Amino acid sequence: MKGLFFRQLVSLLLLYLFIFICLTGIVLYIVPPTRVAIDLQWLLFGLEKGDYIRLHTIFSFAFLLLALVHIYYNRRVLSQTLRLQSADGKWKTESLAALLISLLLLLLVLTDLPPVPQIMDFGQQYKDSWGGPGGHGLGRERHARELSGQE
Repeated sequence: MKGLFFRQLVSLLLLYLFIFICLTGIVLYIVPPTRVAIDLQWLLFGLEKGDYIRLHTIFSFAFLLLALVHIYYNRRVLSQTLRLQSADGKWKTESLAALLISLLLLLLVLTDLPPVPQIMDFGQQYKDSWGGPGGHGLGRERHARELSGQE
């Protein structure tokens, strides 16, 4: 039996945590507001909204800690990758492109330019459709009909 390779373990854990963070993030993006989720007794795969919040928070903290460990173990490669210029003095296209794309995303979010409002509005409209603020109680009415056997 081979010994445990800590660097590989960290990398695989980061991958799995990233997947879980993405999945729980998607669920939290569309889940009804808390009061509505409680009224509807909302569940997905047997988990309530609070369960998804806890999972997302704990996975995110674990991801952050492991990312720091990953950065430490790969600091030499990362420092070379982060340099904007190569040894011959030419600009590294990938480093410059990644920096510019990140700054563009930051600018879009801070100035609320498209597609940021559309993405945020879609999530809010979906949440409101459950019967929360702006949803005109549709979720609660539907739930009440289901309980009374009218649907």
